[in-house]
Amino acid sequence: MSKKILIAAVAAALSPAAVLANDVSYSYGEINYHEVDVGAGISDNGFGLAGSFAINDSWHAGLSYNTTSFGFGVDYDRTSLGFGYNGDFGTNASYFIDLAYEKIDLGIGGDDTGYSFQVGARGMVSDSFELQGQIGTIDIFGGSETTYGVSGRYFINDSMAIGLSWDTVDSGSGIDTLTLGFRFNF
Repeated sequence: MSKKILIAAVAAALSPAAVLANDVSYSYGEINYHEVDVGAGISDNGFGLAGSFAINDSWHAGLSYNTTSFGFGVDYDRTSLGFGYNGDFGTNASYFIDLAYEKIDLGIGGDDTGYSFQVGARGMVSDSFELQGQIGTIDIFGGSETTYGVSGRYFINDSMAIGLSWDTVDSGSGIDTLTLGFRFNF
């Protein structure tokens, strides 16, 4: 996907004219299924758990764990622990700034720790549909890579949503992740 198309889609979706109803929540638990494509024809699927807790109206903390087994002895396990600042803009939309400790274990003796940083925006575009977009960086395995992502969530009711997201790490071959998740806001 072209970076220009991604940026235009996020900007249009989160413009004040598009944002209509309901507040976004920074307190949730999520379970997901994902497909990871690391390039060169190598891809597989896995599962993940994520959670976030709103400390107050402006600060939140988060934890996530994702695991993928590529079937030829290489596993990809990623754990993130971080915190962030969030603020409102427009009607029922917010921006966020997140910083996280990252641990990646490849299961073949290759593991490392580092950090990630991202900025993004979330907003309700109807009573039951939320869009999110973010850009960031991850610094691990001796390098720093740019990350991009877009998400959409359909709320079944006020607290439960089904979501679809696409994230990419802009490395040499690109690492794309497509995720289907179930979220419970509390």
